[in-house]
Amino acid sequence: MSKSVKIIIAALGAILLLTVAAYVAVSSYLTPDRVRRTAQQIASQTLDHPVNIGGARLSFGFRIAISVSDISIPDIEAADQEPMLRIGEARLNIDLFPLLRGKIEIGSIDLVRVDVSAKRDADKNLNIAVLVPKQMKGPEFVISLSQLRIRSGNFSYYDALSRSEYQIRDINQEITFKRSLVSIKGDLRVSVPGNGNRILAKQEITVSNAIDYDTGSRDITIRNVKASVDPVLASLSGSVKKSEALDIKGEVTVSDMSRLANRLPEAYRMEKMGGTLRSSLSVLGTVSKPEITGTCRLEGVTVMPKGMNRAIERTSGDFSFSTRSINNIDLRGNFGKTTFNIKGAVTQLDTREPLLDVQAGVDGNLKDLESLTEAMKGITMSGNITGSVSVKGTTKKPRYSGSVGIQGALIDGIGLEKPITNLNIKSRLLDDVVRVDECRGQIGRSDFAFTGSVSDFKKPVIRLNNNSNLIDLDELLPTNGGSRDAAAKPLPVTLQGSVKINRLTGLNMEFTGISTDFNYVNGIVDVRNCRAQAFDGQVSLDFYYDSKKPEPYRINARMSSVQAQKVGQRFIGFDRMTGNLSGGVDFRGNGLDKRSVQANMNGTGSVKVVNGEFKNFVFLGKLLDWMGMGDRKTVTFSDFNSGFTIANGRASMDDWTLSSQAGDFLSRGSIGLNGAVDMQISITLSRSNSDIVKRYHGDWIFFTDKDGRTVIDVIARGKFDSPTFTLDRNRIKERISGRIKTEFEKKTKEFESKLKDVIKGLK
Repeated sequence: MSKSVKIIIAALGAILLLTVAAYVAVSSYLTPDRVRRTAQQIASQTLDHPVNIGGARLSFGFRIAISVSDISIPDIEAADQEPMLRIGEARLNIDLFPLLRGKIEIGSIDLVRVDVSAKRDADKNLNIAVLVPKQMKGPEFVISLSQLRIRSGNFSYYDALSRSEYQIRDINQEITFKRSLVSIKGDLRVSVPGNGNRILAKQEITVSNAIDYDTGSRDITIRNVKASVDPVLASLSGSVKKSEALDIKGEVTVSDMSRLANRLPEAYRMEKMGGTLRSSLSVLGTVSKPEITGTCRLEGVTVMPKGMNRAIERTSGDFSFSTRSINNIDLRGNFGKTTFNIKGAVTQLDTREPLLDVQAGVDGNLKDLESLTEAMKGITMSGNITGSVSVKGTTKKPRYSGSVGIQGALIDGIGLEKPITNLNIKSRLLDDVVRVDECRGQIGRSDFAFTGSVSDFKKPVIRLNNNSNLIDLDELLPTNGGSRDAAAKPLPVTLQGSVKINRLTGLNMEFTGISTDFNYVNGIVDVRNCRAQAFDGQVSLDFYYDSKKPEPYRINARMSSVQAQKVGQRFIGFDRMTGNLSGGVDFRGNGLDKRSVQANMNGTGSVKVVNGEFKNFVFLGKLLDWMGMGDRKTVTFSDFNSGFTIANGRASMDDWTLSSQAGDFLSRGSIGLNGAVDMQISITLSRSNSDIVKRYHGDWIFFTDKDGRTVIDVIARGKFDSPTFTLDRNRIKERISGRIKTEFEKKTKEFESKLKDVIKGLK
């Protein structure tokens, strides 16, 4: 063996011996208890803050591995509060040979199950700032740290300024220390609490990060931060100078908006969403006052808000945005086959009244609006719609301008018996009102042509003036038991205005020269002071009708010099009286077809007929025959007044007066719905007829007035078509004694006074 080989072997043996001696020396010195106490002392001096350690253990190799468990660091505010740091286990890897020279060089620290409770007070002081270690000389060692690794960590942060709290979980981070530079790299999950139904729902955000922090300058360099909440992916890079001044670039991508719906708050959640969104942004300013600018692009976006049954589809376009505005809006989309475009800007978003400058256009078909909402189900529509609208002003007081047109439209299912067809509308928007320059269409044979205005777009109020050549009520008002859907929805608008109609037919009637004011709200037709020619005379009426059952209609009619026979035949089925009729009637009922009128109509009224005659009026004929004047088939009269009621389609006559060729008749009592008669009748006969009655009832003494006319009091009972008559002996005695005077004239004046009030202003 050569000499050099022997020297090498001897040197190696010496090194091995020294190493073994070093292991023995270190292991005998660094007992677990001493390690725990030393680690606690070093940590407290390094952080200049108390540190509590539960236990420690060692393992030896070319490095010494020290494991310390159950570490806690109390909060800087008070030791009795929840610790700001807890660590389940900390593993320190210490180089052996520097340790022999009195220097601790910690290659790395591994922290497992870390819980940090961070707080920022009102003075912007962060309690965990003390956790940043520094190189220092201890009483026995010089210590340095180059790397810190955290596994399975949790971090909570409370900001006293914003009163907000955040949770960070599953922290896996690698932190490298080099002089004043702290580099952080890893991944974690952030729980954002949200703010109820206002803007944000609670979210779980997955984050990967690579950030540098200079403890001296307090500069933060964001090399790359990525955050994802399926389907949203955001990435940031840039810097925060002195932890305050921002210079950050970012990208946000929503790959599939259909997966975003459930992440919105309940109040803003959509029935349907889809499409993609891509945005790039820049964040400048300060942490307390950030300035955000950027651009956004939408591709194939679909949105269907709650309450709607059809989505806005295939929306694409761009816009730019900042903290205070949305600019350069250029969006295009579809609603069914209807296309729309939106351009413009919304500014002053940081105020209570953002400023609008938006233009919108639409080109499509009304059919795309069918069943748009639950309220519109059952309504059928078609026809072209075009429009161009500009909106300016504030969100609270928008100002509109532009035009909207509808051509060849059809609307059905709004409570009318027949659909609206050939509907053409030309309109202009000015401020908050739509000016209707033309609206023409048909409902069956009925036609309309009006001009007007529309206001209150949330609950449209339409004021219009209409002219029609023909209106057929049978084609407008639905019939009971017909083919129409009884549940058809009324038109969801308010209509107000005036109408002129050359000819109106329906309900077995015909009116001409109609002029009226009207109101339509939620299926209710309310017509006031309608004037027309009907029944060969002048008619005025108020009409109330609700297309939703079971609301009854109401008709208040006033007539002047109309044909009594036509009115009687139409409303009470009595056609045995002719003459000129004036008066008023209040009708109520359910259903406007003839059968429903006859079965359900109710009403009260009073009428006056002049220069007429009764033909085959059985009751009057039998009364005259009983008095001895023969059964007359025709009785002419100069004046007839009557009060009457109608119940369930059947009329009953109350008091009435009659001035006829036979004499003056005054009745009290009623003719019932079942035809029962219970009446007191006073007849003042003409002089020629007085002698006839005296001869016929010669055994009685009757009252005779100063003109020589006999007055007879009669009681009528039984059935209207077969009555029985008897003399009213008590009234005859009272009349002879002078206790009954001028009844007929008094009652006639009452009727005259009532009639004047009823038809006031009609002529």
